[in-house]
Amino acid sequence: MTINYSLIDELAKLPGVVAAGGFTYRGDQKVYRGQLSDAEAESIATAARATLETMRMQGDILKMFTTVCSPGVTECGLEGGKGFAVRGPLRTICVVSNAFCILDHQKASVTPILRLMLERQADAPDVLI
Repeated sequence: MTINYSLIDELAKLPGVVAAGGFTYRGDQKVYRGQLSDAEAESIATAARATLETMRMQGDILKMFTTVCSPGVTECGLEGGKGFAVRGPLRTICVVSNAFCILDHQKASVTPILRLMLERQADAPDVLI
């Protein structure tokens, strides 16, 4: 999966976004925009990738246990995870597929950022996570 540079550039320009970045699923290529050092960006991308792998595995396990549908219901259960968000005292990190965004709570809302990330990463081949 390639890095979605246009999404990263768009996220980085939004009010309240401290930094945005992306990484390949192999973990060998990373890019970021914003107020991070190279070392911080490397650490965040590595942690985001590792967390996605674990989250995706847990999502697949939950999916197995929730696939039994009621009679007449065609869609049920959970789908594997697409990403995650973690809120800290001052900032939140949102990760969707292979993109991340760090935002300041006082200046930005998580909802429109996650919506944009989910829309733009909808077709990302998450089986590679």
